[in-house]
Amino acid sequence: MASPGKDLTRGSVPGHIAKLSGFMMAGFIANNGAQIIETIYLGMVGTTELAAIAFAFPVVFGLNAIGRGIAQGAASLMSRARGSGDPLAVKRYGTHCMVLVLIFAVASVLGGWLVARPFYAMLGATGTTLDMVVLYTNIWLWGFPMYVLGTVGPLLLRGIGNAPVPAIVMGVSSVLQIAIAPPLIFGWWGFEAMGITGAAWAFVASRAVAFFVALYWTVIRDPIVTNDFSNFHKSSRQILHIGLPAAVNNCIPPISAGIVTWLLASHGDLVVAAFGVATKIELLFWMMMAAVASSTAPVVGQNWGARIFERVERAMLTAYTACLTWSVVTLIVFFFWADDLVEIINAEPGIIEVATTYLVVIATTLGFVGIQNAASFCFNTIGRPIPGLVLSILRLIVLFLPIALVADAYFGYVGVFWATASVNLIAGSIGWAWIHFTIRSPRVRGVSPMRDAPLSS
Repeated sequence: MASPGKDLTRGSVPGHIAKLSGFMMAGFIANNGAQIIETIYLGMVGTTELAAIAFAFPVVFGLNAIGRGIAQGAASLMSRARGSGDPLAVKRYGTHCMVLVLIFAVASVLGGWLVARPFYAMLGATGTTLDMVVLYTNIWLWGFPMYVLGTVGPLLLRGIGNAPVPAIVMGVSSVLQIAIAPPLIFGWWGFEAMGITGAAWAFVASRAVAFFVALYWTVIRDPIVTNDFSNFHKSSRQILHIGLPAAVNNCIPPISAGIVTWLLASHGDLVVAAFGVATKIELLFWMMMAAVASSTAPVVGQNWGARIFERVERAMLTAYTACLTWSVVTLIVFFFWADDLVEIINAEPGIIEVATTYLVVIATTLGFVGIQNAASFCFNTIGRPIPGLVLSILRLIVLFLPIALVADAYFGYVGVFWATASVNLIAGSIGWAWIHFTIRSPRVRGVSPMRDAPLSS
Protein backbone atom coordinates (compact mmCIF):
# COMPACT_ATOMS: atom_id res chain seq x y z
CA MET A 1 0.00 0.00 0.00
CA ALA A 2 1.38 3.42 -0.98
CA SER A 3 1.75 5.89 1.85
CA PRO A 4 -0.11 9.20 1.67
CA GLY A 5 1.98 12.36 1.59
CA LYS A 6 5.45 12.86 0.12
CA ASP A 7 8.82 11.23 0.79
CA LEU A 8 11.09 13.79 2.49
CA THR A 9 14.01 11.43 3.09
CA ARG A 10 15.38 12.18 -0.37
CA GLY A 11 16.17 15.40 -2.17
CA SER A 12 17.33 18.77 -0.90
CA VAL A 13 16.58 19.43 2.78
CA PRO A 14 16.50 23.24 2.34
CA GLY A 15 14.38 22.67 -0.76
CA HIS A 16 11.80 20.63 1.15
CA ILE A 17 11.68 23.21 3.95
CA ALA A 18 11.41 26.06 1.44
CA LYS A 19 8.47 24.40 -0.32
CA LEU A 20 6.67 23.53 2.90
CA SER A 21 7.37 27.00 4.29
CA GLY A 22 6.24 28.72 1.11
CA PHE A 23 2.83 27.09 1.13
CA MET A 24 2.49 27.55 4.88
CA MET A 25 3.44 31.21 4.61
CA ALA A 26 0.84 31.71 1.91
CA GLY A 27 -1.74 30.28 4.29
CA PHE A 28 -0.46 32.45 7.13
CA ILE A 29 -0.63 35.54 4.91
CA ALA A 30 -4.25 34.78 4.13
CA ASN A 31 -5.20 33.93 7.72
CA ASN A 32 -3.35 36.78 9.43
CA GLY A 33 -4.32 39.16 6.65
CA ALA A 34 -7.95 38.34 7.38
CA GLN A 35 -7.38 39.08 11.08
CA ILE A 36 -5.75 42.42 10.25
CA ILE A 37 -8.54 43.38 7.88
CA GLU A 38 -11.08 42.39 10.56
CA THR A 39 -9.19 44.69 12.94
CA ILE A 40 -9.35 47.50 10.35
CA TYR A 41 -13.09 46.97 9.98
CA LEU A 42 -13.66 47.08 13.73
CA GLY A 43 -11.31 50.06 14.08
CA MET A 44 -13.75 51.93 11.84
CA VAL A 45 -16.51 51.11 14.31
CA GLY A 46 -14.68 52.22 17.48
CA THR A 47 -11.81 51.83 19.96
CA THR A 48 -14.00 49.78 22.32
CA GLU A 49 -14.41 47.13 19.63
CA LEU A 50 -10.65 47.05 19.14
CA ALA A 51 -10.11 46.56 22.87
CA ALA A 52 -12.71 43.75 22.91
CA ILE A 53 -10.91 41.93 20.10
CA ALA A 54 -7.62 42.31 21.97
CA PHE A 55 -9.16 40.67 25.04
CA ALA A 56 -10.57 37.83 22.88
CA PHE A 57 -7.22 37.09 21.23
CA PRO A 58 -5.79 34.86 24.02
CA VAL A 59 -8.91 32.66 23.97
CA VAL A 60 -9.07 32.41 20.18
CA PHE A 61 -5.36 31.65 19.95
CA GLY A 62 -5.35 29.37 22.99
CA LEU A 63 -8.16 27.03 21.91
CA ASN A 64 -6.69 26.70 18.45
CA ALA A 65 -3.26 26.09 20.02
CA ILE A 66 -4.59 23.10 21.97
CA GLY A 67 -6.15 21.60 18.84
CA ARG A 68 -2.88 22.11 16.95
CA GLY A 69 -1.01 20.51 19.85
CA ILE A 70 -3.04 17.33 19.55
CA ALA A 71 -2.37 17.41 15.82
CA GLN A 72 1.36 17.79 16.48
CA GLY A 73 1.27 14.60 18.52
CA ALA A 74 -0.35 12.68 15.69
CA ALA A 75 1.80 14.33 13.01
CA SER A 76 4.94 13.31 14.90
CA LEU A 77 3.86 9.67 14.87
CA MET A 78 2.57 9.86 11.30
CA SER A 79 5.77 11.40 9.92
CA ARG A 80 7.98 8.81 11.62
CA ALA A 81 5.65 6.04 10.43
CA ARG A 82 5.85 7.49 6.91
CA GLY A 83 9.65 7.53 7.10
CA SER A 84 9.83 3.93 8.30
CA GLY A 85 7.27 2.72 5.73
CA ASP A 86 4.02 1.94 7.62
CA PRO A 87 1.04 3.44 5.69
CA LEU A 88 -1.59 1.71 7.84
CA ALA A 89 -0.25 3.38 10.97
CA VAL A 90 -0.24 6.74 9.16
CA LYS A 91 -3.98 6.54 8.51
CA ARG A 92 -4.84 5.09 11.90
CA TYR A 93 -3.09 7.88 13.76
CA GLY A 94 -4.75 10.46 11.50
CA THR A 95 -8.25 9.08 12.11
CA HIS A 96 -7.86 8.76 15.86
CA CYS A 97 -6.44 12.25 16.09
CA MET A 98 -9.51 13.73 14.38
CA VAL A 99 -11.77 11.97 16.90
CA LEU A 100 -9.76 13.33 19.82
CA VAL A 101 -9.90 16.86 18.39
CA LEU A 102 -13.68 16.63 17.91
CA ILE A 103 -14.12 15.65 21.57
CA PHE A 104 -11.94 18.57 22.64
CA ALA A 105 -13.84 21.01 20.41
CA VAL A 106 -17.27 20.10 21.80
CA ALA A 107 -15.97 20.37 25.37
CA SER A 108 -14.45 23.77 24.57
CA VAL A 109 -17.71 25.14 23.24
CA LEU A 110 -19.69 24.07 26.31
CA GLY A 111 -17.01 25.25 28.73
CA GLY A 112 -16.46 28.52 26.88
CA TRP A 113 -20.10 29.52 27.13
CA LEU A 114 -20.00 28.95 30.89
CA VAL A 115 -16.80 30.80 31.80
CA ALA A 116 -16.43 33.58 29.18
CA ARG A 117 -17.67 36.48 31.34
CA PRO A 118 -15.72 35.71 34.54
CA PHE A 119 -12.61 34.91 32.51
CA TYR A 120 -12.58 38.21 30.64
CA ALA A 121 -13.42 40.10 33.82
CA MET A 122 -10.38 38.47 35.40
CA LEU A 123 -8.25 39.74 32.48
CA GLY A 124 -9.43 43.28 33.22
CA ALA A 125 -12.29 43.84 30.77
CA THR A 126 -15.05 46.02 32.19
CA GLY A 127 -18.30 47.70 31.17
CA THR A 128 -19.13 47.81 27.49
CA THR A 129 -15.81 46.22 26.53
CA LEU A 130 -16.64 43.19 28.68
CA ASP A 131 -20.14 42.89 27.18
CA MET A 132 -18.74 43.07 23.65
CA VAL A 133 -15.99 40.49 24.10
CA VAL A 134 -18.39 38.01 25.76
CA LEU A 135 -20.91 38.44 22.93
CA TYR A 136 -18.18 37.99 20.32
CA THR A 137 -16.82 34.86 22.00
CA ASN A 138 -20.24 33.23 22.45
CA ILE A 139 -20.87 33.51 18.71
CA TRP A 140 -17.30 32.60 17.73
CA LEU A 141 -17.58 29.34 19.66
CA TRP A 142 -20.33 28.14 17.31
CA GLY A 143 -17.74 27.95 14.54
CA PHE A 144 -14.88 26.58 16.63
CA PRO A 145 -15.44 22.82 15.99
CA MET A 146 -15.42 23.37 12.24
CA TYR A 147 -12.48 25.75 12.54
CA VAL A 148 -10.27 23.38 14.53
CA LEU A 149 -11.15 20.27 12.50
CA GLY A 150 -10.63 22.22 9.29
CA THR A 151 -7.21 23.25 10.60
CA VAL A 152 -6.06 19.92 12.05
CA GLY A 153 -6.86 17.74 9.02
CA PRO A 154 -4.67 19.74 6.62
CA LEU A 155 -1.92 20.02 9.25
CA LEU A 156 -1.81 16.23 9.49
CA LEU A 157 -1.43 16.02 5.71
CA ARG A 158 1.32 18.61 5.90
CA GLY A 159 3.04 16.55 8.58
CA ILE A 160 3.54 13.76 6.05
CA GLY A 161 4.76 16.09 3.31
CA ASN A 162 1.58 17.33 1.60
CA ALA A 163 2.43 21.03 1.51
CA PRO A 164 -0.38 22.79 -0.44
CA VAL A 165 -3.49 21.71 1.50
CA PRO A 166 -3.21 23.94 4.62
CA ALA A 167 -2.55 26.97 2.42
CA ILE A 168 -5.60 26.20 0.27
CA VAL A 169 -7.90 25.75 3.26
CA MET A 170 -6.64 28.87 5.06
CA GLY A 171 -6.85 30.83 1.83
CA VAL A 172 -10.45 29.85 1.13
CA SER A 173 -11.61 30.60 4.66
CA SER A 174 -9.76 33.93 4.85
CA VAL A 175 -11.05 35.24 1.51
CA LEU A 176 -14.59 34.33 2.53
CA GLN A 177 -14.22 35.99 5.93
CA ILE A 178 -12.94 39.21 4.35
CA ALA A 179 -15.82 39.21 1.85
CA ILE A 180 -18.59 38.32 4.31
CA ALA A 181 -17.56 40.59 7.20
CA PRO A 182 -18.29 44.12 5.80
CA PRO A 183 -21.99 43.59 5.07
CA LEU A 184 -22.50 42.07 8.52
CA ILE A 185 -20.38 44.62 10.43
CA PHE A 186 -21.48 47.80 8.62
CA GLY A 187 -24.95 46.80 7.39
CA TRP A 188 -24.34 46.77 3.65
CA TRP A 189 -26.66 45.29 0.98
CA GLY A 190 -29.73 45.25 3.20
CA PHE A 191 -28.10 43.54 6.20
CA GLU A 192 -28.50 44.98 9.67
CA ALA A 193 -25.29 46.58 10.99
CA MET A 194 -24.12 44.21 13.74
CA GLY A 195 -20.66 45.61 14.57
CA ILE A 196 -18.50 43.15 16.46
CA THR A 197 -21.11 40.39 16.35
CA GLY A 198 -21.08 40.64 12.55
CA ALA A 199 -17.35 39.90 12.65
CA ALA A 200 -18.04 36.80 14.75
CA TRP A 201 -20.73 35.51 12.39
CA ALA A 202 -18.42 36.08 9.40
CA PHE A 203 -15.87 33.85 11.12
CA VAL A 204 -18.45 31.10 11.68
CA ALA A 205 -19.69 31.12 8.08
CA SER A 206 -16.23 31.18 6.49
CA ARG A 207 -14.88 28.37 8.69
CA ALA A 208 -17.88 26.19 7.89
CA VAL A 209 -16.98 26.34 4.19
CA ALA A 210 -13.29 25.69 4.96
CA PHE A 211 -14.24 22.65 7.02
CA PHE A 212 -15.87 20.97 4.03
CA VAL A 213 -12.90 21.79 1.80
CA ALA A 214 -10.60 20.15 4.37
CA LEU A 215 -12.94 17.17 4.68
CA TYR A 216 -12.79 16.60 0.92
CA TRP A 217 -8.98 16.55 0.97
CA THR A 218 -8.50 14.33 4.01
CA VAL A 219 -11.15 11.80 2.98
CA ILE A 220 -10.97 11.73 -0.83
CA ARG A 221 -7.93 13.45 -2.39
CA ASP A 222 -5.14 12.29 -0.04
CA PRO A 223 -6.99 10.13 2.47
CA ILE A 224 -5.64 9.85 5.99
CA VAL A 225 -8.82 8.47 7.51
CA THR A 226 -9.91 4.89 7.96
CA ASN A 227 -12.79 3.02 9.56
CA ASP A 228 -10.31 1.11 11.73
CA PHE A 229 -10.88 2.10 15.37
CA SER A 230 -9.07 -0.86 16.85
CA ASN A 231 -6.55 0.04 19.54
CA PHE A 232 -8.08 3.51 19.78
CA HIS A 233 -7.14 3.73 23.45
CA LYS A 234 -3.51 2.83 22.73
CA SER A 235 -3.09 5.20 19.80
CA SER A 236 -4.84 8.00 21.73
CA ARG A 237 -2.37 7.54 24.57
CA GLN A 238 0.52 7.71 22.10
CA ILE A 239 -0.88 10.82 20.43
CA LEU A 240 -1.56 12.58 23.73
CA HIS A 241 1.85 11.61 25.11
CA ILE A 242 3.24 14.10 22.63
CA GLY A 243 0.11 16.14 21.94
CA LEU A 244 -0.71 17.27 25.48
CA PRO A 245 2.75 18.72 26.21
CA ALA A 246 2.70 20.24 22.72
CA ALA A 247 -0.74 21.74 23.42
CA VAL A 248 0.48 23.25 26.70
CA ASN A 249 3.53 24.51 24.85
CA ASN A 250 1.32 26.07 22.17
CA CYS A 251 -0.71 27.79 24.88
CA ILE A 252 2.29 29.64 26.29
CA PRO A 253 2.12 32.44 23.65
CA PRO A 254 -1.58 33.21 24.26
CA ILE A 255 -1.06 32.92 28.01
CA SER A 256 1.81 35.37 27.68
CA ALA A 257 -0.42 37.61 25.55
CA GLY A 258 -3.10 37.34 28.22
CA ILE A 259 -0.62 38.34 30.93
CA VAL A 260 0.61 41.25 28.83
CA THR A 261 -3.01 42.31 28.23
CA TRP A 262 -3.66 42.09 31.99
CA LEU A 263 -0.60 44.23 32.72
CA LEU A 264 -1.52 46.75 30.03
CA ALA A 265 -5.15 46.97 31.15
CA SER A 266 -4.07 49.15 34.08
CA HIS A 267 -2.76 51.68 31.54
CA GLY A 268 -6.16 52.08 29.83
CA ASP A 269 -8.15 50.81 26.85
CA LEU A 270 -6.04 52.81 24.39
CA VAL A 271 -2.87 50.91 25.33
CA VAL A 272 -4.74 47.58 25.17
CA ALA A 273 -6.17 48.48 21.76
CA ALA A 274 -2.72 49.54 20.51
CA PHE A 275 -1.25 46.25 21.70
CA GLY A 276 -4.00 44.40 19.83
CA VAL A 277 -3.21 46.33 16.64
CA ALA A 278 0.54 45.77 17.06
CA THR A 279 0.22 42.02 17.57
CA LYS A 280 -1.75 41.72 14.34
CA ILE A 281 1.10 43.41 12.46
CA GLU A 282 3.69 41.39 14.38
CA LEU A 283 1.92 38.17 13.35
CA LEU A 284 2.08 39.22 9.71
CA PHE A 285 5.89 39.37 9.91
CA TRP A 286 6.26 36.53 12.39
CA MET A 287 4.51 34.11 10.02
CA MET A 288 7.70 33.67 7.96
CA MET A 289 9.58 32.34 10.98
CA ALA A 290 6.56 30.33 12.16
CA ALA A 291 6.29 28.72 8.72
CA VAL A 292 9.98 27.79 8.68
CA ALA A 293 9.95 26.52 12.29
CA SER A 294 6.89 24.33 11.74
CA SER A 295 8.20 23.10 8.38
CA THR A 296 11.16 21.46 10.08
CA ALA A 297 8.79 18.98 11.73
CA PRO A 298 7.83 16.77 8.74
CA VAL A 299 11.42 16.81 7.43
CA VAL A 300 12.86 15.95 10.84
CA GLY A 301 10.17 13.33 11.53
CA GLN A 302 10.56 11.34 8.33
CA ASN A 303 14.35 11.40 8.46
CA TRP A 304 14.39 10.51 12.16
CA GLY A 305 12.09 7.58 11.37
CA ALA A 306 14.46 6.55 8.59
CA ARG A 307 17.46 7.14 10.91
CA ILE A 308 19.11 9.65 8.55
CA PHE A 309 20.40 11.91 11.32
CA GLU A 310 22.61 14.10 9.16
CA ARG A 311 19.50 15.38 7.35
CA VAL A 312 17.90 16.13 10.72
CA GLU A 313 20.83 18.37 11.67
CA ARG A 314 20.73 20.05 8.27
CA ALA A 315 17.02 20.79 8.68
CA MET A 316 17.60 22.50 12.04
CA LEU A 317 20.50 24.59 10.72
CA THR A 318 18.33 25.71 7.81
CA ALA A 319 15.60 26.80 10.22
CA TYR A 320 17.97 28.77 12.47
CA THR A 321 19.54 30.60 9.54
CA ALA A 322 16.19 31.53 8.01
CA CYS A 323 14.74 32.79 11.32
CA LEU A 324 17.70 35.02 12.16
CA THR A 325 17.90 36.41 8.62
CA TRP A 326 14.23 37.28 8.54
CA SER A 327 14.38 38.87 12.00
CA VAL A 328 16.95 41.37 10.69
CA VAL A 329 14.63 42.23 7.80
CA THR A 330 11.73 42.67 10.24
CA LEU A 331 13.73 44.99 12.48
CA ILE A 332 14.65 47.20 9.53
CA VAL A 333 11.04 47.40 8.35
CA PHE A 334 9.66 48.18 11.81
CA PHE A 335 12.37 50.71 12.62
CA PHE A 336 11.60 52.80 9.53
CA TRP A 337 7.97 52.09 8.72
CA ALA A 338 6.14 50.73 11.80
CA ASP A 339 4.13 53.94 12.26
CA ASP A 340 2.95 53.79 8.64
CA LEU A 341 1.85 50.18 9.06
CA VAL A 342 -0.08 50.98 12.25
CA GLU A 343 -1.74 53.98 10.62
CA ILE A 344 -3.22 51.70 7.96
CA ILE A 345 -5.21 49.95 10.71
CA ASN A 346 -5.90 52.90 12.99
CA ALA A 347 -4.82 56.53 12.62
CA GLU A 348 -5.37 57.61 16.24
CA PRO A 349 -2.06 59.22 17.37
CA GLY A 350 -2.01 57.48 20.76
CA ILE A 351 -2.47 54.05 19.21
CA ILE A 352 0.23 54.76 16.62
CA GLU A 353 2.72 55.78 19.32
CA VAL A 354 2.17 52.76 21.59
CA ALA A 355 1.93 50.18 18.79
CA THR A 356 5.04 51.52 17.03
CA THR A 357 7.04 51.34 20.27
CA TYR A 358 6.00 47.72 20.77
CA LEU A 359 6.88 46.67 17.22
CA VAL A 360 10.36 48.21 17.25
CA VAL A 361 11.20 46.77 20.67
CA ILE A 362 9.93 43.26 19.94
CA ALA A 363 11.67 43.07 16.55
CA THR A 364 15.09 43.23 18.22
CA THR A 365 14.84 39.60 19.37
CA LEU A 366 12.01 38.12 17.29
CA GLY A 367 14.35 35.69 15.52
CA PHE A 368 15.08 33.93 18.80
CA VAL A 369 11.38 33.12 19.18
CA GLY A 370 11.64 31.35 15.83
CA ILE A 371 14.66 29.39 17.06
CA GLN A 372 12.82 28.32 20.21
CA ASN A 373 9.81 27.25 18.16
CA ALA A 374 11.97 25.26 15.75
CA ALA A 375 13.58 23.50 18.72
CA SER A 376 10.17 22.70 20.24
CA PHE A 377 8.88 21.29 16.94
CA CYS A 378 11.99 19.13 16.67
CA PHE A 379 11.64 17.83 20.24
CA ASN A 380 7.98 16.91 19.59
CA THR A 381 8.72 15.28 16.25
CA ILE A 382 11.38 12.93 17.61
CA GLY A 383 8.97 11.87 20.38
CA ARG A 384 10.52 13.86 23.25
CA PRO A 385 7.93 16.55 24.08
CA ILE A 386 8.99 17.32 27.65
CA PRO A 387 12.10 19.47 26.90
CA GLY A 388 10.05 21.82 24.73
CA LEU A 389 7.40 22.07 27.42
CA VAL A 390 9.98 22.69 30.14
CA LEU A 391 11.55 25.39 28.01
CA SER A 392 8.21 27.17 27.54
CA ILE A 393 7.32 26.97 31.23
CA LEU A 394 10.78 28.26 32.09
CA ARG A 395 10.16 31.12 29.69
CA LEU A 396 6.78 32.08 31.15
CA ILE A 397 7.06 31.37 34.89
CA VAL A 398 10.76 31.71 35.71
CA LEU A 399 11.69 34.45 33.24
CA PHE A 400 8.76 36.45 31.91
CA LEU A 401 6.50 36.90 34.94
CA PRO A 402 9.06 38.34 37.37
CA ILE A 403 10.84 40.42 34.73
CA ALA A 404 7.58 41.83 33.34
CA LEU A 405 6.16 42.68 36.77
CA VAL A 406 9.30 44.54 37.80
CA ALA A 407 9.61 46.27 34.43
CA ASP A 408 5.96 47.37 34.54
CA ALA A 409 6.37 48.76 38.04
CA TYR A 410 9.42 50.86 37.10
CA PHE A 411 8.97 51.67 33.41
CA GLY A 412 5.25 51.22 32.66
CA TYR A 413 3.99 49.55 29.51
CA VAL A 414 7.29 50.17 27.68
CA GLY A 415 9.00 48.08 30.37
CA VAL A 416 6.61 45.22 29.63
CA PHE A 417 7.59 45.39 25.97
CA TRP A 418 11.32 45.25 26.78
CA ALA A 419 10.75 42.40 29.23
CA THR A 420 9.17 40.39 26.41
CA ALA A 421 12.10 41.09 24.09
CA SER A 422 14.65 40.11 26.75
CA VAL A 423 12.92 36.81 27.46
CA ASN A 424 12.84 36.03 23.72
CA LEU A 425 16.62 36.27 23.60
CA ILE A 426 17.25 34.12 26.68
CA ALA A 427 14.72 31.38 25.87
CA GLY A 428 15.76 31.15 22.22
CA SER A 429 19.41 30.73 23.15
CA ILE A 430 18.60 27.98 25.65
CA GLY A 431 16.40 26.23 23.11
CA TRP A 432 19.12 26.22 20.47
CA ALA A 433 21.70 24.72 22.86
CA TRP A 434 19.30 22.09 24.21
CA ILE A 435 18.10 20.71 20.88
CA HIS A 436 21.63 20.87 19.44
CA PHE A 437 23.01 18.53 22.08
CA THR A 438 19.88 16.34 22.09
CA ILE A 439 19.85 15.41 18.40
CA ARG A 440 23.61 14.76 18.50
CA SER A 441 23.42 12.59 21.60
CA PRO A 442 24.47 8.96 20.92
CA ARG A 443 22.04 7.88 23.65
CA VAL A 444 19.10 9.61 21.96
CA ARG A 445 20.07 8.28 18.56
CA GLY A 446 20.48 4.81 20.03
CA VAL A 447 16.81 4.77 21.03
CA SER A 448 14.52 3.38 18.36
CA PRO A 449 13.33 6.30 16.20
CA MET A 450 9.81 4.93 16.63
CA ARG A 451 9.85 5.38 20.40
CA ASP A 452 6.10 5.05 20.30
CA ALA A 453 6.15 2.43 17.58
CA PRO A 454 3.26 2.41 15.09
CA LEU A 455 0.50 0.04 15.96
CA SER A 456 0.80 -3.30 14.30
CA SER A 457 -1.47 -3.75 11.38
